[in-house]
Amino acid sequence: MGTMDSTGQRSESLNIQLLVDSIPALILTARPDGYLDYFNKPWLDYMGATLADVVEWKWWDVIHPEDAEGIVAKWRGCLATGEIFESETRVRRANGEYRWMLHRKLPVRDADGNIVKW
Repeated sequence: MGTMDSTGQRSESLNIQLLVDSIPALILTARPDGYLDYFNKPWLDYMGATLADVVEWKWWDVIHPEDAEGIVAKWRGCLATGEIFESETRVRRANGEYRWMLHRKLPVRDADGNIVKW
């Protein structure tokens, strides 16, 4: 099996992003440290945001103020333990309304059991 050059890697990455953006689900990814690094197009459209608006820990600005502290505490706890994250919170839509949403994040582990992605 040959190695893929950078053009092929970009093409494969683009194809994966197009696939994920076409799925009618709200999908995001995070690094092992909890830094949210990707929100698919349906998520961004739902929030009326750009990726730059919500990456890192900026995402909590779209969480209802009464729910923000709880979801952040739970997320930090799961980052520390590696447990599956699940939480129901209200998320602000592009039109300013808040809607209840179930958030679920699963750790992706390497062969040694280390979390490589959420």
